[in-house]
Amino acid sequence: MVFEPFEATFAYNGETLTSGSVKLSVSACKIEGVDFEVPKNYAYLLLHEKTDAEGWRFLKELSESTLCGDICTRLLDEVCSKGFPQPRRMLQEFNHEAPQGKSRFYAEIGYDWKAQPSHLILTDGKRGFRFYTSADLYDVCQTLPPNVYCLPEYMGFSLALERYRSTLGHEGKLFSFMKKLSLAGDYTRHETRDKCFRRFFEDKAEAYKMLKQMLKDADHRKRRDELYERFEKRKLLEFQGGFFVHTFQNTYYVSEDGEVYELEYEKEVEEREALLRAFERGMLPKKMMSVEDEAALREVAEIVGKIKPELAVVMLP
Repeated sequence: MVFEPFEATFAYNGETLTSGSVKLSVSACKIEGVDFEVPKNYAYLLLHEKTDAEGWRFLKELSESTLCGDICTRLLDEVCSKGFPQPRRMLQEFNHEAPQGKSRFYAEIGYDWKAQPSHLILTDGKRGFRFYTSADLYDVCQTLPPNVYCLPEYMGFSLALERYRSTLGHEGKLFSFMKKLSLAGDYTRHETRDKCFRRFFEDKAEAYKMLKQMLKDADHRKRRDELYERFEKRKLLEFQGGFFVHTFQNTYYVSEDGEVYELEYEKEVEEREALLRAFERGMLPKKMMSVEDEAALREVAEIVGKIKPELAVVMLP
């Protein structure tokens, strides 16, 4: 059955649409051009003739602000429960305190709109970093404006009062350092990243030297792991010296003339390193053993044969 649009009159109470004995539940409110969630109850204010002008005006002000989407939705919820005056004052204050591209410290905001002194946020309004705080920094957190501008990244680092004070007036340097440090991501142990973070407050030159090596190592590990993931998925990896073949249990090297060897590395990370060296530099793995088992040869030949059928014929016993 094809359902064509038609016009009908409904009564709307913010939750349901009613026409006679028919009731339709409203589960969401979608507004074209608005990229944050609009509470379904707020639709009532947009549609009712007594509130539609102010409702649309406030929604436009939110859309033009630099607040993150969750905060915009929370302010709309506040309007639904308390009216426009208080949320509008809050929006004006948030806009006044916006970082506008300059790195600043903010307090973490709770569900009650109050500062949460256990965490501190450093943000430029688009990207932010979340820090643990020590007890001696709690009073400072209570005086800072709330972070309503971004969802900060959590990296597990701590700021005490002394470190906080040492960055005042130079927040941009710490922010820039944090952006680079975050690039190490999942490819660097937390203990190593934390050591580099602490070194930033003790010896910046040494910290940047350490960071440079960390990023180099992280890039290497990322290339290695991404290569191995592609290899596992495709079962076949071609490189300058031949092919690697991945089966359920083993990894094999197939030379350009059809000889088959099984890689014999005890640790997976060693095997991954061997594949990366071969793929990027053409260096064959050092730990290999010639394969004579017919079942294994047939399994490897079947995989290679999908792109090199002539080579698979040579490999078969």
